[in-house]
Amino acid sequence: AVAASERFANTSGGAFTIIKTNEQIPFALGCEIIITTFLFLAVCLGAINGKTKSPMAPLYIGFAVTVDVLVGGGVSGTCTNPARAFGPAVVANYWDYHWVYWVGPIIAALLVSVVMRLLMGDRTTRLLLK
Repeated sequence: AVAASERFANTSGGAFTIIKTNEQIPFALGCEIIITTFLFLAVCLGAINGKTKSPMAPLYIGFAVTVDVLVGGGVSGTCTNPARAFGPAVVANYWDYHWVYWVGPIIAALLVSVVMRLLMGDRTTRLLLK
């Protein structure tokens, strides 16, 4: 709201401005799914799971966010959270390809929840391999 439009786009204030053509959508969607899965696994295993919970969880999660930004910044803008895309989209009134930043994290959340519930959760959570 306080930055000029050309500066906002230049600094990727809205991460969604990275996607410019339809050919980039599969790469951006795949990137959002992968990096969000990585982040969610770091949160679930480091802070939530009873067996792997650690006081170092904030460091693990911060490292996961750093890696996500470095890996996905140029491909999709690294939102990993629909709210991260929604706020700048409202301010900039830019809705092209906005669905990618909702679908990717939702698919990643479902994937991580299934993996945690079936394979990687602690004994009270896991359904298989108890």
